Amino acid sequence: MNALNEVDFAKFDVTLVVDELEGELLPDVPNAVRIVRLQEEYRRIHDFGLRRSATLSALRKHPLIVTRALIARLRGQGFSRKKVLTQLWLARRRERPVDSSLPVFDVAVAYAGGMGIWNHYILDAVHAHRKICWIHGDYRRIWSGHPYDQLILPDFDAVVAVSPSCRDILLDTTAVPPERVLVRENEVPVSEIVSRAGEAPYPASDNGLFKFVSMGRLDVGKGYDLALQAAAALRDRGAHFRWYILGEGPDRSRLERFIAKYGLSEVVRLLGAVPNPYPYLGHCDAFLHPSRGEGKSLSVEEAKSFCLPIVITAYPTVGDQVADLTTGLVVPISSEGLAEGMERIMKDEVLRGRFRENLRDHAASGRTAPAFTDVICGEA
Repeated sequence: MNALNEVDFAKFDVTLVVDELEGELLPDVPNAVRIVRLQEEYRRIHDFGLRRSATLSALRKHPLIVTRALIARLRGQGFSRKKVLTQLWLARRRERPVDSSLPVFDVAVAYAGGMGIWNHYILDAVHAHRKICWIHGDYRRIWSGHPYDQLILPDFDAVVAVSPSCRDILLDTTAVPPERVLVRENEVPVSEIVSRAGEAPYPASDNGLFKFVSMGRLDVGKGYDLALQAAAALRDRGAHFRWYILGEGPDRSRLERFIAKYGLSEVVRLLGAVPNPYPYLGHCDAFLHPSRGEGKSLSVEEAKSFCLPIVITAYPTVGDQVADLTTGLVVPISSEGLAEGMERIMKDEVLRGRFRENLRDHAASGRTAPAFTDVICGEA
């Protein structure tokens, strides 16, 4: 959404293709943007190789690939399901039609470039003079389940990584020429979001407890299960605190079971998708980010804008955002590591003060990254 908010619609005509015409962010799309739903035909293509029924259908349609795979297995040459699916996908790719419902674009961007069909759709189904892929995370985590994605990334005119570490990982794991890989860090309008903290009163009653806050999609990759185990351990050691989790996602029911299992209903609050999360950032004592992996997390940048001390896990790209013992505590990706970090940040007021002081430089710097429109116009 931040990218769309940068666009001058007097100069750009924008079409947004979405998988579904619903979602919490859709009402925030600027009125000048034309929203188009991905056609059913392409959603079926997305299922190819992911569902068994689609895979069996493809096997029947491409018997030569199946025969070669069986011969290789009989000869003891090895049989790789991923390799066969890759060959089937390459054969299927040649059959994909162009989306004739859309015009010819100057630039087409696979902004969710690490997710699902979007890379394939932009390359194969959209007419555009220039095509760009946006990778929002550690590419090793993104492509591991779909090896054929790796094969097409070099077909883009430019690939954007959201941090220097993400760029290095991209170059190590793909054949994209280095000159085509750009770094465009996620921008945070610091003064705007800080001002929004005053738009609504802080809605919680904490009775003087130390307050952690987290923001992000509820899925396994965010590591909330590890942090819940850490919270239970701290509670059992007599620590008194409250932890607010802002966000929604597919892992909610599992996290609710964790909370019930560990008896954390008085400690942890799953608040769901909060329209304005900034009062929490403005009033809580520390930001907890227990992720198993990220690119450059927008929620971490927003927490830094509030000079909020951070406890964060040591995933490979964390150094692009947090310097250990300078702007936050970087801890092992484990419940034990998180418990140690949470306990230390709660007890050490001097350390929290040092983090806040060092983070003020970040908050004062505002926007430093090149604009989205500079990237799509080839100027950054």
